[in-house]
Amino acid sequence: MLGRLIKHELKSTSRLFLILYPALLVIALFMTFVNPFFENLSDSYAAGTAIYSFVTGMMGFLYGLLIVAIVVITMITIIMRFYKNVLGDEGYLMMTLPVTEDAHIVAKLIAALIWSIASSIVILISILFLISSSFDLSIFRQMREALVEASQAGVNVPFELFLVFAFILFGFISNVLIFYTAMAIGPNLTKNRLLGSFLAYIIIYIVTQILSTIGVVIWYLAGSVEGVMVAINNSYDAYSSVTSGLTMMNGVLITSLVTMLICCAAAYLITRYFLKHKLNLS
Repeated sequence: MLGRLIKHELKSTSRLFLILYPALLVIALFMTFVNPFFENLSDSYAAGTAIYSFVTGMMGFLYGLLIVAIVVITMITIIMRFYKNVLGDEGYLMMTLPVTEDAHIVAKLIAALIWSIASSIVILISILFLISSSFDLSIFRQMREALVEASQAGVNVPFELFLVFAFILFGFISNVLIFYTAMAIGPNLTKNRLLGSFLAYIIIYIVTQILSTIGVVIWYLAGSVEGVMVAINNSYDAYSSVTSGLTMMNGVLITSLVTMLICCAAAYLITRYFLKHKLNLS
């Protein structure tokens, strides 16, 4: 049943993205392969300069507009699907289905992840199209050499990459779940659902930021004390500097990850509780 819910979520939101994604890629391809033609035209004819400036300006504007539209619409779609499908008029039907509240939350969360990943991939591909004409493949070799040098210097590269990936992933999940929690609590705060959801989000956001700040400050102070102790012992060198900085960075990332995981668990449980016991569709 969870698979059917996920399929329903993706199908319900696919039409708009199936228009935006190809449009972005078409404009990127146009700018990659057609712009050189107008550039040559501007070199051959005086009037070509004006045409070239107009075309490149318009294409650049449309390209930037589409990227912003994809990012904004992706987030709005994620929020509105939960609001309309669970807390809106559709909720009368959806909440009578023989599935648990967990299935509803997980299905929408997975669909949100899929669309966010898809949007990121499409934007990345479009950027690669744009820079393909001047793209130097040696950058991959340079990146590999930099990773090898970092590994030889004692940096656990796979672990660092894992931390960054986990930070991005759980950062997104925690943000989405916080939105879900705010929307689940909102109708119980005020008669106006949108106002209640907004107030709930502000409160939750402030609490999470306070917790994150406290954790980061603790690790920063611990790293500063470690640096002072190393300097006092006259063992401070370049390696110690890198190690200390890396340790501090890892501490901040790990602290942020722990905070995010706590927020994810708390937001999920609170959302589940309100959907099960405090659902207000009136």
